[in-house]
Amino acid sequence: MTDPTLTKEQFARQVDSLLSGKDVVVVEASQLTSFPWTRLCFERDERLLLRFEGDGARQVLELPYEEFFVDEGHVANSLEEVCLAPGDRILIKKKYPGYQGPIEFQKAG
Repeated sequence: MTDPTLTKEQFARQVDSLLSGKDVVVVEASQLTSFPWTRLCFERDERLLLRFEGDGARQVLELPYEEFFVDEGHVANSLEEVCLAPGDRILIKKKYPGYQGPIEFQKAG
């Protein structure tokens, strides 16, 4: 991983760019960042935790649920406690289509 300093603001801008005015998109997980990684894990805690791993390095990005979330593990297509490879596809969607508000990440069907 060449850029271990991903901020919430940078991540939010990237997600907004991927949505590009749409309510739902499906992208490769690697498109979530501008740096390479080999594994991305989603964890639910007091905040949404994204754990990026690669080249012996690890970065954890903490995101507030008011802005980004994954459903609990029992919900269909949840990414809770799931790890992805860069080429895995992920669904990004606005929880409330047409409005600003939280962005949800799901497994792409």
